[in-house]
Formats: sequence, structure tokens, C-alpha cells
Amino acid sequence: MEATSKVVFDMSNFLGTKWHHDVEQSWADFIYYMASGWEFAEDEAKSARESEVSSATQGFYSVVKGVKIVGDSLEIYIDYYHFDLNEIAFFANPFGNSFGGIGQNPWEVMAAMEDTALVDELLALSTSSSDVLGLPEMSLVLGTHAGYVADSLEEFKAASYFPANYFTMGDTVYETADNAQARYQAAIDWYDEYGILWIGNGPYMMTRFDAEAQYAETKAFRDPTYPYSAGDWYYGRPEIPEVVDVSVPTVTKGVAATIAISMVGPENLEATYIITEEATGALVLKAEASTTATYGALEARLTSEDTDTLDIGGRYVLTVLGKSPDVAFLSENTKRFVVRDPLIVNLGETVEEITGTIDTLSDRLDDVSTNLASAIDALSELIGTATDDLSDDIGSVTQAISDTNTNVNKLAGSTSTLLYAIGATLLVALVGAVLTFTKKS
Repeated sequence: MEATSKVVFDMSNFLGTKWHHDVEQSWADFIYYMASGWEFAEDEAKSARESEVSSATQGFYSVVKGVKIVGDSLEIYIDYYHFDLNEIAFFANPFGNSFGGIGQNPWEVMAAMEDTALVDELLALSTSSSDVLGLPEMSLVLGTHAGYVADSLEEFKAASYFPANYFTMGDTVYETADNAQARYQAAIDWYDEYGILWIGNGPYMMTRFDAEAQYAETKAFRDPTYPYSAGDWYYGRPEIPEVVDVSVPTVTKGVAATIAISMVGPENLEATYIITEEATGALVLKAEASTTATYGALEARLTSEDTDTLDIGGRYVLTVLGKSPDVAFLSENTKRFVVRDPLIVNLGETVEEITGTIDTLSDRLDDVSTNLASAIDALSELIGTATDDLSDDIGSVTQAISDTNTNVNKLAGSTSTLLYAIGATLLVALVGAVLTFTKKS
């Protein structure tokens, strides 16, 4: 069998366990669902009547190349590829691709649903066909609808209806006519007891539903064949992708802005941000935050075109939704902001620059004043010291002058005496000269 991918489903936890009406699950349930889904995808009459169901199944069965049972495993071959193998397995999952959904109800209930809708034409299997045909959309929890399906089960039982072709793969038939009869009766008994026909296989079974009273009743299903025990699905408390902080800068119309988002949680963190009008709640912008090289640091990058759509003076609400592909949890952080006029913002920046310059000059003036005061104090101290020294020096000089004056006076006296002596000497010499001259005459 040639196909792009093969996906193997382990069915061991389902095979041999019980439906809520005490019927054992078998390969017949899974094979019937797939055969029926394939038929809805390919049968023109069914596709025409139930186009919604047909389109839902066509997307899956159009790429299915084959199905194979190997032991307790179901192999599905599909022409589909994805680099992530989990995506291939998810796409190949047949559970829920038909209108009833594999594993949701026993095959006999699904067959009776088809009979009610396609043969008796009492109900519709989908919303679209309900609108087109003017018929109620089938619901197994509504008493009237379940009654129609129970009637089909009665007809199957009475006619010993057994669709063997739905259960045949190769040379193997995975159901028997006798088991089909037992299944019909078990489903009829369920309806007789509870008045509904939603028969599942989970941990709780629905036993009552009242649409008018908006009331539903479920009971624990504790059959020993149930494959899971308490705690089997507990994998510990998951890490929640939490938005711990959102830092919104001044948002100016027509100017790009970056909003910083801080998150903690699982390894892979993502965030969606939404901007709405505060007054009306109208959506303005929705986008994905950008990751950065730092774990937990994301950015909502508003372009100039984004902010240009905002009104000057408008009040807006920024909602950041933290998420992760690793867990199905969200967290939310909300901030509010007002859009500024670029002219006012630029003026404010200029004022801030001037204020900053004034502050700088003021600081420098304070420094100069401090330095000048220090210099004056130092000079005063220096002058005080110099004055004391100069006073001492002036005293010394005064004393020296006084001493000099005394000496000068003494010298003056000595000089007068000397002059007197010189005068007397000159007088004597003159007298002598005259006498000599007289003698010669």
C-alpha cells in the first residue's frame, strides 16, 4: 500500500471495554464509523442531502489511501506530510471525522441515526441541512429525537438487519448477525430506562436531560473493564504562561513605539496584543508580539502606520494575552494609555532639554560659588597672616628708622663740630697768609 505517511493507533485500551449499555467495544464500532464516513464523503445522494457532513468528511477521506488492522493496532495510510510528526498523527486521527465521531456512540446507534435522517427523513444530521430541509437537527439527548432513533432500532431488530459489508475487510468480517441483534436490544433497553440515547464510553454516563429545565444528570461509570484509573491522566501542574509586566512608553501619533512585555512560564512563550477604544471597546489593532533573544522578553512593536490610526488625545486599552504552544492556558495583562500630539511632545522634549541645560548651568554656578567662597576664605586667611607679619616688620623698620635718626643726629652734631674745626683751621690759615704777604710788602 503506497502512501506518503502511515500512522499507527494503539486501540488496546478500547477493544474489549464496555459501552455504557454493557456492550463490549469491538473493531466493528471503528470499522463502521470509517465506512460510514467514507460513504458520506463519496456517495452523491448522501452528499447532496447532508452537504455539511459530506464536506467535513471529504477533507479527511480524500487523502486516506487505506486502512489496515494489525493485532490491536489500526494503521491508517494517508497522502499527507508535515515536518512535525505530531501534526501527521493529528491529521490522521479518524475519531470525530464522521458526524457521530468514532468512539462516541456504538455502531448500531449510528446506523439508526442514519436511518432516521436519510430513510425516514424525520430529522437532519447537521445545522445546514436542518435549515434547508426545515427539519430539527438531531440530538440524542432530546426525548422525541431519541424516540425516532429507538424506532429505527426496533425495525432493525425486527428485520434482523445486518450490514455485513460495513464490517468486512478483506476476508474477515468483524461482526456477527447475532451480536447485532443483542446490540439493538441493549440500546432499546437503555432508551426505555433513561428516555435518551446518548450512549458513550467515558467515566460518566448521561442518564437524564431536560432542555426546558436546563438540567442534565450524569452518573459515574465504574465498570471494571474501564481502561483508566484515577491519576492516569495527571501529569503534574502545568506551567502557566503568565504576563508579569507590560511597559507602555509614551505613545505619539505617527511615531513608532515599542511596548516591552515580560513573561514567565513554559519554555515556549508567545503573546497576542489587542488595542481597543476605551469608550466603545471597538477593536483598533490585533497582532502577535515579537520574541527577543532574552527568554521571557517580548515586544509589541507599533509602527508609525499603526500609531497614525490612533486619535490624538484618545484613550485606549492594551490587552496582552500570554500563551504557549506547550499548554492550553492563557493569562492576561491590561494597560491603558493616551495618545499624545507629536507637536506637544516635541515641545515638551525641547523644554526638557532647556531645563536640563539650566540645571547643568545651575550646577556649574553652584560649583563656581563654592570655589569662590573657598578662595575668599583662603585669601582672608592669607591676608590675616600677612598683616600680622607686616605689622611686625613695620615695627622693626620703625625701630631701625629711629635708630638711624639718632645716629644721624649724632652725625649731625659731629659734622657741626667738624665744620667748626675746619672753619677755624681755614681762618688760621688765612690769617697766616695775610701776615706773610704783608711782611713781603
